[in-house]
Amino acid sequence: MNRFENVPTTILGTGYLSEPHMSVVSVNDCSSSVAGVMAQMNRGRAHFKQKVCENAKARELVDIAMVNVASDVQVMRLRDVVSGEGDGNDAGPASAAADTLSAPDLDEADAAFVPVKDLPDITLKAHGLTRLNDGIVRALNLVHDHAQRQLRAGINVKRSLVLIYTDGRDEPAGNVDEAAELIAKMVAKDQVKVVFLGFGDFDRATAEQLTKSCGGYFEANFDASDGVPFDRFFHFMSEIACGMSRLAPGTAIATSETFDGDDDDIRFVCTDGVTTFEEFCK
Repeated sequence: MNRFENVPTTILGTGYLSEPHMSVVSVNDCSSSVAGVMAQMNRGRAHFKQKVCENAKARELVDIAMVNVASDVQVMRLRDVVSGEGDGNDAGPASAAADTLSAPDLDEADAAFVPVKDLPDITLKAHGLTRLNDGIVRALNLVHDHAQRQLRAGINVKRSLVLIYTDGRDEPAGNVDEAAELIAKMVAKDQVKVVFLGFGDFDRATAEQLTKSCGGYFEANFDASDGVPFDRFFHFMSEIACGMSRLAPGTAIATSETFDGDDDDIRFVCTDGVTTFEEFCK
C-alpha cells in the first residue's frame, strides 16, 4: 500500500491534484566534521521550508524527503515524525503514519516523503564518517520510486530536485563512481536536477565528478562562524524549488541571488556543458 492509494487528498495538497507534483530530497552531511556549522544548516533547512511555503502553489506541489549521511545512511521516516509517533529514524519503533496507515504498511519512499508544508522542525546532529556515495544513490532511488508511484496513481510529475551539501569526500570507500553514473543517467532523461554545495575542506574532484553532467556546483568561501553562505544558499534553493514546481524544464528560473567568481561567500563553478550561472538556473 502507498500514500497515493485510498488516502486523504490533504496528503497531496488540496486544490492542485490536477497539476504536476515534484519531489525534493535533501542529502544532509551529518559527519562529525560539520559539527561547527550544523546549527546553521538546521536553520537553513527551516528557511527553505518557510520560503517555499510562501508560494501558494509550491507549498502544495512540492514533496520533500531527507537523507542523512554519516557512518551510516539514514532515510528519515518523516511521516512518522509528522504523526508524532516517532523520531523518523530508520530503525525507530513501528508507529502510525500521517494518513493513518501503520508503519509496516509503508515502504521506504512512502515513509520518507511529506508535503513541504508539513516538514517537521528537525535538529540534526553531527557524528561519524561521510558515506556520501551511498547516501546520494539512496536519494536518487527515492525520487525515482516516488515519481513512479505518482504516475501510477495518475498524478503527473516534474523533475525532481536533489540537494547535496558536504564539507568532505566519501568515507570509507573513497569514491562516488556509482552516484555519479546514476546522476548522469537521470539527468540525461531529464528526471532530476542536482545542486551540490561544497564547503570547508570539501573534495573538489568529488564535486566535479558528481556534477559533470549537471553543469556545475557551488563552493562556499567563508568563515563558518558567520553562517551567511548557508542563509544565501538555502534561500536560492527555495527559489529554484518554487520555479521548478511551476515552470517547464529549460525555462529560466528567476532568482534574487547571483553567484560569480568574485563572490565573497559562494561562487558557482562551471563544469561540462554550462558556462554561466544563469544557464544553470533552468
